[in-house]
Amino acid sequence: MNKKNISIALVLSLIVISSAVFVTVKNKQPVTKKPVILQNKVVQPILTPQQERRKQGYIKKNSLGVEYKINAVLWTKYDDNILVDGIPNADDEDNTKPVYGGKKVSYISKDLIKQYEEASKIKDKKENKAKTSEILSKGKDFYSIVVYKKDKLPSEVQIKKDVKCENQQKLGEKENFVFYFGYNNFNDKDLPDGEKVIYKELYDDAMAIKSTISTFKPLTLADLFKETNNFKFKLKDLDGTEVSSEVFNKNKLTMVNLWATYCGYCIDEMPTLQSLSKELANNKFGVLGVASDVYTKDAVDKSLAEKAKKIVTEKGVLFTNVIPDDVMKYDGPLGYISGYPTSFFVDSNGNIVGDIIVGDKTKAEYTKIIEKLLKEVK
Repeated sequence: MNKKNISIALVLSLIVISSAVFVTVKNKQPVTKKPVILQNKVVQPILTPQQERRKQGYIKKNSLGVEYKINAVLWTKYDDNILVDGIPNADDEDNTKPVYGGKKVSYISKDLIKQYEEASKIKDKKENKAKTSEILSKGKDFYSIVVYKKDKLPSEVQIKKDVKCENQQKLGEKENFVFYFGYNNFNDKDLPDGEKVIYKELYDDAMAIKSTISTFKPLTLADLFKETNNFKFKLKDLDGTEVSSEVFNKNKLTMVNLWATYCGYCIDEMPTLQSLSKELANNKFGVLGVASDVYTKDAVDKSLAEKAKKIVTEKGVLFTNVIPDDVMKYDGPLGYISGYPTSFFVDSNGNIVGDIIVGDKTKAEYTKIIEKLLKEVK
């Protein structure tokens, strides 16, 4: 259930670091942190400050420059009812636009979910988008975060329009960035009694963000990926078969597609990715999917794993889809991104090449990008 302009996922964090997947960064070697047993006593590994904060429930959104604490278990439990969306007209590259980035988090009732699922069956894309957008707009917004470019900061009237919440709170400034937090008053009107309880739990936790949120200079995907030398991993696919980064050796170029089971645009573009994988196979091109949300709370969510398997089967996907682990999700590519789908490309040695793609694209757009990279990589 996502609007275009990036299906943003709420990346929930409670972590105990493992070392099955890692991204090698210049001057930094991956560190294995496992309990050490000495004379029948288990000595727990020393966590870095950031790892300790994640363990406490803090999530860090590098692309927005914010960090705050939430009840990860609660939000994961009701993730089917949560819509995380981008802020219209946000652009981290166009300096003429005032909004650098942001997100809005809303509650979507079970009734709206049913309406959305029916509307998603509409074949006409324009009508489909209009109807699904109309339905999602009826959700109950919890909060929003909007980051402005300081030298383009708009009027208070415009800020209220951008934040789209009854209450606006300026969080502060960092270099050329100004941060705002918006939140709505409690409103469980029109919700069934059973959902009122769910809504209140989520609302109360969302309001607690106000007292824990802190800001820092936002980091672009280019900032986060630019020092990454090599993408390595050893994971399992949706069928439980082990898959390692050696899979990249089979092709000249591989597209790594990060998606989530709740991301409508991720699912909609799967047939396109499958088609590209098949049609460009002779050019040594392949696709590797990462079912990003299947791994939650330091473990594989079996129900989400089954949901992911059902999705790829229904969409006719034949390329491999792997399940991430702690390091990939929190200290690797999944820890860098702010929304789904996000894709990047690697050569046969796992070196990241080309630009990071946020959001979905048409088959023609993907083809143009892929053919260009195939000519550039060795």
